[in-house]
Amino acid sequence: MLDTLLQATIALAQSALAVLGTPLVRQGELLRHAGGFVAQVDLSCTALWPAAMGSMALCVAGALRGCAPLRLAGLVAGGVGVIALVNQLRLVGVIWVGVHAPAHFEWVHVAAGPMLLVAAGAALVFVALAQPALRRAPGAGQARPVRA
Repeated sequence: MLDTLLQATIALAQSALAVLGTPLVRQGELLRHAGGFVAQVDLSCTALWPAAMGSMALCVAGALRGCAPLRLAGLVAGGVGVIALVNQLRLVGVIWVGVHAPAHFEWVHVAAGPMLLVAAGAALVFVALAQPALRRAPGAGQARPVRA
């Protein structure tokens, strides 16, 4: 399953870069550009860990705010999708910079890319929890008195 995630991540990045006019040749986990840049894409480049961390943050924050379980599940599912999309854009951006502006590759790869993921995850949590529809209705989950 993890290999499938990795292969899909690589294929999507290669396709997106081709659309952006940056064709790459794929050799296993390597993406090679004719100009000499080579990117090794491994499991840490996928959305696996960012999505897991985002899901945990959404679960904890949602539980603390009293979010109904079904709504919380929907929130987590949507959050995973957003994080996966942002991560894929990050990966494409990092490789694009490596090809077209290699002097900036290290900074984009090590600093800007991870900061983008953290910012997206934090924004997702704050925006989602600010929505009134995600909060449990007053009195929901409380026991009702039984009449004898």
